[in-house]
Amino acid sequence: MNASQLKNSGFLFLGQLLIKSSNFIKQLIMAFFLGISANIDILLVAQIVPTIISSMIAGGAGEILVTSQKKDKQFDTTFVALFLAIILALTAAINGLYFLTTPLFANLFEVDPERPEKWALFYELTILVLISRIPTAIVSTLQHMLFSGGKYKFYVYSSLIAEAGGILTIVAT
Repeated sequence: MNASQLKNSGFLFLGQLLIKSSNFIKQLIMAFFLGISANIDILLVAQIVPTIISSMIAGGAGEILVTSQKKDKQFDTTFVALFLAIILALTAAINGLYFLTTPLFANLFEVDPERPEKWALFYELTILVLISRIPTAIVSTLQHMLFSGGKYKFYVYSSLIAEAGGILTIVAT
């Protein structure tokens, strides 16, 4: 491992530490606004399926993109744009399908049907989570491409800005 690789690895490590810390901060803010109660459980339940869907689609898409397009350190920008558009459309379509079946998942996760305020909260949180999956799909799809191009600092800075935006969105809404 040369000095440049060591420096980039250290930068990515510190960046990931900050990014993961901001996720913890978001959870604390949500706990503050929702209270430490069953409402937090509803938030966690609302995140389960959309998170799994987006990690399967966008995570795999990033690897496919890099392995299929990397030729002499150049990417076909037209293909990358088309591929990203397809991934976003696929993510939106599957999340839309999930939203249409939300009552099934609410029953599966035992969201109390006798309490309409719990169902409403589950729907609202599900909508927010589904909306947040679109930028996540972009980041997950392009992350591998950035790494293969040595754009570590860009990845860390843009991820931190996105996390800060997420925190501000939670506080604002």
